[in-house]
Amino acid sequence: MRLTIVSLVMCTIFAISLIEDQRSNRKEEVRFIDSYEYKSKNNKTNELIDVSIEENINSAEQYILFTLTAYTNGPESTGKNPGDPDYGVTASGKQTKENWTIAADPKVLPFGTKVYIDGVGERVVEDTGSAIKGHIIDVFINDLNEAKQFGRRKNVKVWIIQ
Repeated sequence: MRLTIVSLVMCTIFAISLIEDQRSNRKEEVRFIDSYEYKSKNNKTNELIDVSIEENINSAEQYILFTLTAYTNGPESTGKNPGDPDYGVTASGKQTKENWTIAADPKVLPFGTKVYIDGVGERVVEDTGSAIKGHIIDVFINDLNEAKQFGRRKNVKVWIIQ
């Protein structure tokens, strides 16, 4: 069954969308529960079916292109050393967390914005930096070698979840 998303609102935790089956013109109601899961209401059986939005997120046309870089807590990224009072503390006051924290320009993505980054996953804007201006996202990675390996990635699709 080939499904097409008719409309999709990703800026809120709970949004309703319609999915249309191309062959039968049957429409299904979709309720977004959080950033990765939604329940699809099958009109025939009226039961709710769990589906992963991660599998379908690439079909959503509402994304923004960003350049990605990576940073660590160390002096090469932040100027702070282990033992410094603010070592590992973000501009929003939170502790950095791998696979969660990103830095962005607060004028583009304010603190607390949850995003899905193609090839990276779900992250939350908790930090910013002097070099983070415009459509640049700095992904927090604990290990310096992994951060260097991450490199600079241009034109990466980013979806705003909330």
